[in-house]
Amino acid sequence: MVKEIVYNGKRYWVCEICGLVYLDRETASECEEFCKNNPGSCSITTTSKAIGRIILREGREYIKFYRGSRSSHLYDLYSCGCC
Repeated sequence: MVKEIVYNGKRYWVCEICGLVYLDRETASECEEFCKNNPGSCSITTTSKAIGRIILREGREYIKFYRGSRSSHLYDLYSCGCC
């Protein structure tokens, strides 16, 4: 089952197998289904819609966005989201 996260007032959905982040639950579910049925490989069609990835560092979860001005930073999912 995909994981829903809220960051900076926006809702995102995460494939719990590979950690890719999507704007909608349906695409995250497609990704998770593909990951379950094809371990170790990715669907180019689905992953091209990913907006980021969940990264674990020192026991904390961060989101790394792929596009836009925020793409070069890691954002702590448990912070306020404003910095």
